[in-house]
Amino acid sequence: MNNPQKIDLRDLKIGDWFYTCENDQIELYLLLENQTAFLVKAHWPITTDTAFDAADLRTACTHFDAKDKALFYLKTGELSTTDLQEIAQYKRIVEGKKAREEHFQSLVHAANNSIATNEFSKALDLLTEAAPFAKLDVSIYQKRGFCAFHLGKYYEAIADFEYVLSQTNDQESLQLCITAYEQVGNEEKANEKRNLLKV
Repeated sequence: MNNPQKIDLRDLKIGDWFYTCENDQIELYLLLENQTAFLVKAHWPITTDTAFDAADLRTACTHFDAKDKALFYLKTGELSTTDLQEIAQYKRIVEGKKAREEHFQSLVHAANNSIATNEFSKALDLLTEAAPFAKLDVSIYQKRGFCAFHLGKYYEAIADFEYVLSQTNDQESLQLCITAYEQVGNEEKANEKRNLLKV
């Protein structure tokens, strides 16, 4: 494209098409919203500006961050009914994620308070409810194993500690796991775990 017009994202209007060009890759966008966040319809990179009309859609609505990117104005258009529906759907998804995160944090906070007052049964229930929201948060399983251990639910504790130990080398979880195996009479597994203790 001859003499492309460089622009600031804040100067664009809803319905404007623009693109970025980095490392011989051109990425095409349609500005969908510019209020609390910049939402765009994004297309897969192309290698020549003559192929704008052939650019394949990558995502119908997503957040756009213009940091360290040079933006170039292409043309002005109008949003379709489908575009408006995609914006509404995207906002519902974002709000749903936010609500789940807030619920997760409230569960963890309540569980921590329960652990602090030795209310292990209550904490165990709260952490079990929180676990599906953060499958990769090892601390949830460490705390839940701790609660199960103190309630004498050794098999449940072992399951959580084994997961924690598959992801970390947490020595407290390892020591409690060893004791839990001893409590259920599995000396073989207890000894196996003892070999992992740091001297």
